[in-house]
Amino acid sequence: MELRVTLAPNEGLRLILPTGRTLDVGATPASLRFIQRILMDVKRGRKEQLGYINEYPTQHIIEIWKKEDTRKRLEAEKERFADMGINVEQLDISL
Repeated sequence: MELRVTLAPNEGLRLILPTGRTLDVGATPASLRFIQRILMDVKRGRKEQLGYINEYPTQHIIEIWKKEDTRKRLEAEKERFADMGINVEQLDISL
């Protein structure tokens, strides 16, 4: 299986599938995990999953993964501040 990675118009990473279909995975450290996840699913022979076309996810699934990653990062930041005794949800900042 050969996949190509190039730059997307938004300067993120674009994965070009063997069928010619493209997936824009973004430009964050999570983007590499998304590519790794896609490759592992193909290697394991996982086909016809919900939101996938054959072995590969649709762009919609990639967007869901991005939202999950953002949510996890925000939760980790909240926990990091909570460890310092700061409740970010109670902060009232005015400029």
